[in-house]
Parts: sequence; structure tokens; C-alpha cells
Amino acid sequence: MAVKVLMPKLGLTMKKGKIAKWLKKEGEEVTKGEDLVEIITEKITNVMEAPANGILYKILAEKGKNVPIIVPIAVIADSGEDEKEIQPVVEEAQAELVGSEVEETKKVDKQPVQKEVQPVRLDNERKISPRAARLAEEKEIDIDYIDGTGPNGRVTEKDVKNYVEELEKQPEEIPFEGMRGIIAERMSESSRNSARVTIMQEVDFTNLQDLREQLNNTFQEQGNDKVSYTDLLAVVVAKALKEHPIMNSRVSADKIEIFDSVNLGIAVALDDGLIVPVVHQAHRMSLIHISEKIKSVAERARSGELDSEELQGGTFTITNLGMFGAEGFTPIINPPETAILGIGTIVEKPVLKEGTLERRPRMTLSLSIDHRAVDGAPAARFLSRVRELLENPHPLFRMEEPNISRPLAAGGGKDPHKLMQDFVGGIEWLSEEAPDMAVGFNSLMAPAFAEGELSTKDKELIAIALSVYIKCEYCISHHVHNAIAAGAEADEVLEASGVAIAFGGGPAMAYTVTLVKECIKAFSAD
Repeated sequence: MAVKVLMPKLGLTMKKGKIAKWLKKEGEEVTKGEDLVEIITEKITNVMEAPANGILYKILAEKGKNVPIIVPIAVIADSGEDEKEIQPVVEEAQAELVGSEVEETKKVDKQPVQKEVQPVRLDNERKISPRAARLAEEKEIDIDYIDGTGPNGRVTEKDVKNYVEELEKQPEEIPFEGMRGIIAERMSESSRNSARVTIMQEVDFTNLQDLREQLNNTFQEQGNDKVSYTDLLAVVVAKALKEHPIMNSRVSADKIEIFDSVNLGIAVALDDGLIVPVVHQAHRMSLIHISEKIKSVAERARSGELDSEELQGGTFTITNLGMFGAEGFTPIINPPETAILGIGTIVEKPVLKEGTLERRPRMTLSLSIDHRAVDGAPAARFLSRVRELLENPHPLFRMEEPNISRPLAAGGGKDPHKLMQDFVGGIEWLSEEAPDMAVGFNSLMAPAFAEGELSTKDKELIAIALSVYIKCEYCISHHVHNAIAAGAEADEVLEASGVAIAFGGGPAMAYTVTLVKECIKAFSAD
């Protein structure tokens, strides 16, 4: 008896599949369970087995054709079966396939009419070659719209031909099929069905950078691969999800499913789209194990070798656009999951920490939630817990916790001694290259700072105030050094700098609390 071969439903979200390759030809014998056809769906290629024994009598859907699920793609008949018995089955299968195509056509939205936008016309006279003029007249083209490449902007025949080709060029069309079609469908479903809200929080990555460096040094000594920030984030997020189970859930129209197991989706960018393999039982994995798993699924995702099970069952997704320079964004939830965490790039920023302005690596986390299932407060608590674990990660990974300080000097983090060396070296260079200028400078400065009614120390303190006011980094370091060498105390240096603050405002304050402070610390210890 003839049997219809139907497009199988290979995943919960699958609506249709694309015929990649028939592994049997029409008329060849097939055995039930034998590989019959390759089908592209959910961004991977699946092999469908023959549903019955017999002969592949008729292939209805050729290579490259998209077919909805549970629609006939071929007919298998018994060996020696009468064609009169087979033909009605074939005709019925063909009618079902054609009917599905009609339904798909009805779903296509009518394209809006595009109105041509006319550029502004320039009325100035243009130079044009005779051949170009004839061609422009023949094609009814206004030469004011053409950029001339000839001498003095003359329009040539080639310019006109290029312009004609540009006008006649059709836009490139990328059909919504295969991976692109699935992405479009899933993203539209997410936007249409979820009540998305995005919460953002900035995280100090100073300690995580130190932790990663410690771990990678240890792992390399042990012969293991380095771990990435994504690996560390996966461990942290898995722990936070176990503490905030509502975030580890999936949502449908009438219920919320909260899962005990953390199955992390890791978004992987491909040349022609995006795929989200799932790391199952992530909360049970060690850092090395989860790192190996993420690397494995990412590599196999890019080579198209993932199993269908590795694309299903996710309860929470992490997506990282930091490697492309994105600081913050609004990630789209991967349905039916409840939330997705976006990872931004690491940016060094000035941060006031315990009264000191420091350079700190900062990263923005973007958490999108489905407000149908999760309210803002529990989502914010979850994100705050992730931030807490990232900013103080050493206990979680049983590593020694450091005490890191990165003071921000107004001179871009320059060392006071280095500034002094550069200044003195510059004067020595000037003495060799332009001795008259150097002598003139020294003859001007020497009397000004010599002992007189005012002491050298007092004059150097005055110079500090002027240096801060004019924001000269080299002058600040030079005169703070000389003032301390002349017997000035730290309080006196700060008081002189305070005079500049009275006149110079915020910029003078910035130099006082950074570079002046660092110079006092550096030169007082000399």
C-alpha cells in the first residue's frame, strides 16, 4: 500500500522545513529506518528516516523547496504494487502540497508602493561630451544628476552608462527562508507575544579581570585552555538563577513553568544569522567543564554540526555584543523563555572610590524580561545579585581576593617622576637643539626663583598655584618637586593649589585631587 512521506515536526517551534538533499532517487528501494532525506530546520540539518519499506515512487518536493510540517514531500509504494492503486495517493499528496503553497501565498503581505524621491536639481551649466549628450538624450536622463569624472568635471559617455546601470540595478533580495526565516519568525513571535522590559546596570569589572588573569595563569600551568568572560558570566548567572528561580522559567499564554535545572542558551553569531545552542545543567558544571562545553557548542554551531537536542530546552539566554563594541542594548527574549541577559563591552571610566578618583573597567548588563511572568523588582534583585557576584567573584571561585587601586592622574595616569624626567630631558634637548632659547628661559627663571624678600619655597608655592590654574602637568610636577625640596609641607602645597581652585574652579579641583596629590605622595617619599 502506498504511503505518504510527510515533512516531520522536528522541534517544538518548527513550522516548516527546507529540503536540503534527497539521499535516494525515484525508483530506488528504501528500508524503514534508512536515511531518506536531509531537511534544514531550526538552523541545523536533520536527516529524516524512511517511514516504510518499499520503493521511493515519487518525490514531490525537490531540493531547496520549503514545505510546511505534516505536508507530503514524497510517496513510498510497495514493490510490485499496481499503479492504479498508487496514483490516487500521489494525486492526493500533490493536492495537499499545492494547497499548502496557496495558504503560504495568502500570508504574504502586500508590498507598499515606493515613491521615487527626486534629488535637488542644480541649474549650473555642465560640460558634457557629444557622445554622452546623445546617450543622455536617448535615455531621457537629466545630466544635472550625474557626477562627471572627466577634466574639470566633464560628463563622459562612461559616466552616463554607469548612471543608467545604477538606475536599472535591482535591489538584492534575501528571502525569509532557512535560518533567516526562522530568526525572523522567532523574533517577531517574541516581540508580538511578550511584554518586554529592559533593565540596565553598570558593573565594575576590576576584580573579575584580576580573577580571570589568576585563573588563566593557573589553568595554563595545568595544561588547560584559557577561560573567557562569557565562561565566567555563565557560572555567575547559573548561581544567581538558582537563587532567583522565577528568572529560570518559561512562559506560555496561560502558565509559567519554573525549572529546577539551569539550561543556559549561549547566543552564537554566524556569517548568515544567529543560533542559540543550549548548555544543559549548567548549574552543576565546574568552570572548566562549562568553558569546554561553550567552546564545543560554539564551534559546532559555526560548522552546522549541532544536534537538534542542543537547540532545545533553554531556560535563560546570554548574548554578548561586547566584542563588537556595543555598550548597552535591548536584547530580544528567546521564546518561550522569560528573560535574556545582554553583555556589553568593557570601557575604562573614571570612578570616585572611597574619596579617590580611579580608573575602572566598567561593563553594562542589559536584562530583558517578559513582564507577564516577572515584575521589575524581582528582576532588578536578580540583576543586582549578578552584579554583586561579578564585582566580588574571588570567593565563588576560591581564589585570593586582591586589593586593587588605580588612581586616576589628571595627566592621563602619568607618573609624577616620569613627568619630571620628561620635563628635565626636554630642557636638556632644547639646550642642544636651540641653545639661545634654553639660555633665555633659564635666565628668565633663575632670578625669579632666587632667594629674596620671598623665599624660594614661597615662590615655588606661588608657581604651584599658577601651574594648576593653567593646567600644565609638567609645571605641576616640577614645582611641587621643587617646593618640597625647598622644605614645603604637604598642607602648604595643597593650600597653594587651593588658591588656583578659587580662580580655576572644577578643572583646578580635578588637578588638585589627582596630579597634585600624587606628586605630593611621590616626592615626599624621595
